Amino acid sequence: MRRHCWLLLGIALLGIACGGGNGLGPGEARKREDTLKERLPLDWEAYREGDFQGAIDAFTETLGKADLLEGAEGVKNQVKSEAQNGIGWTFFRMQNLDNAYSAFRQATQLDRLNADAWVGWAVIALAQRRYNDAVQYANQALEVD
Repeated sequence: MRRHCWLLLGIALLGIACGGGNGLGPGEARKREDTLKERLPLDWEAYREGDFQGAIDAFTETLGKADLLEGAEGVKNQVKSEAQNGIGWTFFRMQNLDNAYSAFRQATQLDRLNADAWVGWAVIALAQRRYNDAVQYANQALEVD
């Protein structure tokens, strides 16, 4: 009986020590985070080339890949924020202000320190003649930059 108690205690301690993580070591987790971050400059390339639908598709794909990233919520949210920011600027260039507004809102919710997204949100508010909001968002951009 005593042996069973020690065995159960050992199994319980082993379970606690393992932490129920994602099974990835820190090196592999960092590699996956870096791979995800490296997608963003490629996504922006489509935007710079004027391939706006391609940019939307690329940023959306990055959002999907970020959702699959286990752990590292801070990294995941920063990447998702930047992808939403890219979607926002792309919709702005396509003159779709409502979708741009929504994307910038999501970007700032994911990462309150994304100054570029705050600037985008201010630009949209200004274009929509919501001057008080534009000032508020611009001030927020200056505070976090």
